[in-house]
Amino acid sequence: MNELLKVSEKRPNIIPILEDAFHPDRYFSLISKVDLIYQDISQRNQAEILTANIKKFLKNKGTVILMVKARSIDVSLKPKQAYKLICTKLKNDGFQIIQTIDLAPYEKDHAAITISK
Repeated sequence: MNELLKVSEKRPNIIPILEDAFHPDRYFSLISKVDLIYQDISQRNQAEILTANIKKFLKNKGTVILMVKARSIDVSLKPKQAYKLICTKLKNDGFQIIQTIDLAPYEKDHAAITISK
């Protein structure tokens, strides 16, 4: 959070919020609709958390960058299976997967997924 605070001091379009992302109603009054959501959390239910925030905050034709840590989704799955599971959940919620990038060798078992509404 300290790093985010430093960056947000220089950039007026970044709003640092220290809150439970699973409860967007708690911080709904702090921000309006946005063009981009960047989510980087380690939660088994991160697709559901993301969907709740997209519905509240993302503008039509907005973009999402989702950082997925495969081992946080399911340690029994191979990383690519975990990424596919997340993508399937998001597609079922009506979102379009634009691109999935495996971050190896820079980050083991991590991927960046770009999504649109």
